[in-house]
Amino acid sequence: HGIDTIVAAARLTQKQPIRWVIVGQGQDAPRIDALITETPEINIERHMWIAYEDLRNEIARADVCLGIFGEGQKSARVIPNKVFQILAAGRPLVTRDGPAIRELLTGTEPAIKLVRAGNASDLADAVTALCEDATSPQPLHEDIVERFSEAVLAQEWQMLVLEAAREGS
Repeated sequence: HGIDTIVAAARLTQKQPIRWVIVGQGQDAPRIDALITETPEINIERHMWIAYEDLRNEIARADVCLGIFGEGQKSARVIPNKVFQILAAGRPLVTRDGPAIRELLTGTEPAIKLVRAGNASDLADAVTALCEDATSPQPLHEDIVERFSEAVLAQEWQMLVLEAAREGS
């Protein structure tokens, strides 16, 4: 997920009134916790776990939500579930630019910033800009969310099935 990039971005913004929240206890948690304790003045709050039913409320309370920032090929090829949750909740989003996310976003949508993978400076700048921008339209991302509504997806699947049936006959 590029948590190292998030910690480095938090260090870059330590003099700003930005509170960073990291949730999760993945395999890198001990190493990430060590990175955080190296700079105790950075404003990072850690939660090892948030119950799934409470996650939507946490996302809704956030001024800006983060996607992934990893530099690996897998990070370029996936859109994690949390990005869809953030979009559905209508919250500002910062995530890494790459082929997968470009299938969903253009990079010009309001309250969405796509940044270079692994680039803490880009991440810090994007978060700062979104925190300062109080003019974002509410609710956000309705047009993006609509593309994944049950009705739209059902229609697309129906077209795929009909096309496959025609090719098979």
